[in-house]
Amino acid sequence: MSLRKQISKKLRKIRRDKEMSQDELAFKAKTSQTHIGQIERGDTGFTIDTLDKIMKVLKINLKDLI
Repeated sequence: MSLRKQISKKLRKIRRDKEMSQDELAFKAKTSQTHIGQIERGDTGFTIDTLDKIMKVLKINLKDLI
């Protein structure tokens, strides 16, 4: 499994564990729900900036994703 897919799976799990919807995460991270869904499914790549915004909203750091 690629690193991107691993990160995508962990992002989804962490978001769900925090009982946060994709819509809520997208709003707080200033992106779209569609983009969050694509990231979580591993359908699209993401920039470091986008990942940083998501991590700040979820209150996690990079080591939590690897």
